[in-house]
Amino acid sequence: MGVLSVNPTNLSDFPFSFPTDDIKRTLDAMSLVKLNQFHWHIVDSQSFPLQIPGFEELSAAAAYDSSSVYSPSDVSDIISYAAERGIDVMIEIDTPGHTSAIGESHPELIACKDATPWGNYAAEPPAGQLRIADSAAVNFTASMFEAVASMVQGSYVSTGGDEVNSQCYDDDTETQQALNSTGETITQALNSFVTATHQVLEDAGKTPVVWEGWY
Repeated sequence: MGVLSVNPTNLSDFPFSFPTDDIKRTLDAMSLVKLNQFHWHIVDSQSFPLQIPGFEELSAAAAYDSSSVYSPSDVSDIISYAAERGIDVMIEIDTPGHTSAIGESHPELIACKDATPWGNYAAEPPAGQLRIADSAAVNFTASMFEAVASMVQGSYVSTGGDEVNSQCYDDDTETQQALNSTGETITQALNSFVTATHQVLEDAGKTPVVWEGWY
């Protein structure tokens, strides 16, 4: 199986998401060389261009601008276009790291939002990752993935999982208070977070896909 992974939002010199026509041209090229898995890393720290039903505030607050948004109809169109060419589309919503953009509409869910120097707290700027020990953040993320699952036709949804920064949680007062109240370690909290978010995808008939890595 051939795979193409595209992440348009983490390029500092590319100030907008790829237009859908550009994505379709990429899919055309993929079909010519028999690549059949399009890994669409559709959001990242810098931007949240995906309109998710019930979570429209995310793209409203954190897309680069109103013209740099993927609506549900855009996503459906891309998935259908890809399917006609024998290509499956796997959307990635990276969690719990690379989620600073979520803090534009829900700052209470994000640890070390915009912390500096960013290199101490994130693999790329701006810093910010979901508070995995906070039940509100866990429930929000699980509900968000449940909504994403309803947008895609394929079997796979990526929940990210890479480059989770331990220093961010060590220095986040709210996270440390939550850990102290439950007696969990940060590793146990991460396990609970992943279990909860993956369960909603499995219940929706999807297979969760992850990267992996603390640093």
